[in-house]
Amino acid sequence: MLSGCQFFDYKNFDYKNFNQKIDICFHQAANNETQLNDKKTMLHDNYYYPCKFFDHLYNNGCRKFIYASSCAVYGNATTPYLEDNLDLIPLTYYGLSKKMFDDFAMNFYEDASVVGLRYSNVYGPNELHKKNRASMVYQLISKVKNNENIALFKDGNQERDWIHIDDVVQANLKAVSLDSKIIINCGSGVSTSFNDVLSIIQTHFDWKGKLNYIDNLIQDTYQNKTCCDNSRLVNLLEINPTDIESGIAKTIKAMSFQT
Repeated sequence: MLSGCQFFDYKNFDYKNFNQKIDICFHQAANNETQLNDKKTMLHDNYYYPCKFFDHLYNNGCRKFIYASSCAVYGNATTPYLEDNLDLIPLTYYGLSKKMFDDFAMNFYEDASVVGLRYSNVYGPNELHKKNRASMVYQLISKVKNNENIALFKDGNQERDWIHIDDVVQANLKAVSLDSKIIINCGSGVSTSFNDVLSIIQTHFDWKGKLNYIDNLIQDTYQNKTCCDNSRLVNLLEINPTDIESGIAKTIKAMSFQT
């Protein structure tokens, strides 16, 4: 546990007996099964529970909140994504739940500072516990490292704005200095295709597996390209995101020490 930090499970939080003032709330929890077709579960996990949690902490004196949003809120909006774009139609219940919480957070109590970081395809080491929810960068590294076959949706040219976990951690810490209600895209500002990510990973290994292209059966709820305007991240938080080549190299190096 980090010095001075406490970790709470907001779904099983003891609202009745907890009356301690928290100085800063970093809300990172979510149901991130992005294709889950269960609206009730998704809204409870990503909207109703955290709303209740924020209200309780506020009533006990907390006035600074930093939370994880998602670029899933943008759906098929034109790239690069702009935070002030209000004409958003998420493609999934996951995206909808994140948009609803964004709306709640930006209209939270007037004297509270709330910063929403819209994460865009975060990757890095230590994702094994996430299983099929691990980032595609992590999954591809693991498969290439173990000489496993890989399947990508046809034709592998779908693009993602990838951001390394170290940049995300720094964004959260630097957001503490802000005293406002604001949403900030947390992405690199550059899109890279799955094919190119795989090619970058292959430069680190002698991969003997096979690449197969498969049909995309979730096309209607799938973002074919994500890319953020990250001007706020760069200018307000002074984050210069790690480029994808360096981020992948850093991730591979860190994964080599994992068991």
